[in-house]
Amino acid sequence: MVAYFQTDYNAFRDQFRELATQRGFALEAHTLKATGPGDRDLTIDTAYLGPAITETLGPARVFAVSCGTHGTEGPSGSAVQAQFLNDMLDDLTLPGDGAILLVHAHNPYGFAWVRRQNEDNVDINRNFLEPDDPRPTSQNYRDVYDILNPADLSDEATAEFVEKAWALVDKHGMAWVQQAFTEGQYDYPRGLYYGGNERVESNRQLSKIYGDVLHHAKEAVLIDMHTGAGDYATYEALSRHEVGAPGYQWLCEALGAENVKYPAGEDSVMTPTQGNVTAGICKENPHADIRAFSCEIGTFEGARMILAERAEGWLWAHGDRDSEQGNAIVAEVGECSNPADSEWREKVLDIGDEVITACWTKLFS
Repeated sequence: MVAYFQTDYNAFRDQFRELATQRGFALEAHTLKATGPGDRDLTIDTAYLGPAITETLGPARVFAVSCGTHGTEGPSGSAVQAQFLNDMLDDLTLPGDGAILLVHAHNPYGFAWVRRQNEDNVDINRNFLEPDDPRPTSQNYRDVYDILNPADLSDEATAEFVEKAWALVDKHGMAWVQQAFTEGQYDYPRGLYYGGNERVESNRQLSKIYGDVLHHAKEAVLIDMHTGAGDYATYEALSRHEVGAPGYQWLCEALGAENVKYPAGEDSVMTPTQGNVTAGICKENPHADIRAFSCEIGTFEGARMILAERAEGWLWAHGDRDSEQGNAIVAEVGECSNPADSEWREKVLDIGDEVITACWTKLFS
């Protein structure tokens, strides 16, 4: 039901908590230091159903669904979680050694404030790195930094950006431009796709949340809901396992090979990145066979998405969020990740049902 799409972060969070409680899940709220609009608390909420976890005992198989890694993309994933809780569980059988973990809003700040990034302007999906991991900023990003992160958002400056961006496409191709813009960078804290110089608070919390539940697990599925890239109202399962790896093959068997892509592959809607949250969870829990992927549901063309994120980045760094211009920018960046179109939203729920059912059957059969 499209009714699962609420108006804002607080309404989505309330819905999640209420439905999880009704279904007998154990709830925990992990409060962040940052606050949301109206100075309200921001929390990573978890809902767990399964065997009690102790030092020596815990679930052998874990089924996890998360949302809001990129805050503006939180609504669709939260709606899918609500549908799962309210409509799907009655038709699913959880075995005695199995557990469900639902994580509501990897990035609650971005969800609440309608931002891709978090309170530190960090893209947390470029941030899940170890202290000694390299944090490169490509020369390509350095070359486009000024046009991608403007100090001036006038019509003239935006027209210049569009002209220069298309010139880069003509010279290097669309894949090069997408990679240069979005791969992540670690030298410009006020710039788009900043990965940060240390792991941010929410990712530190997520490391413990997943680590505790996966401590005794032999197998797990991690589904992280995303929107934006790809054809409108279609999905791609972006595998965190290279083509040919056992995890990749497992996802192909569950979802169909035509729906599974590796982000570094030429036919994927996404470019290679580092610091991915679910990839980091896999790395931190090598004892378990984890199949992790981002379920990426397409919205609008890439040019519109980049223009919206560029404008929101300018707003965060230089503008007035409460102004008429600020409201318009926030509305557009929200629309790009969470279209108001009821048919798109129905399709999101259909995709959520399809993906969850397929992975559930594969894990617990």
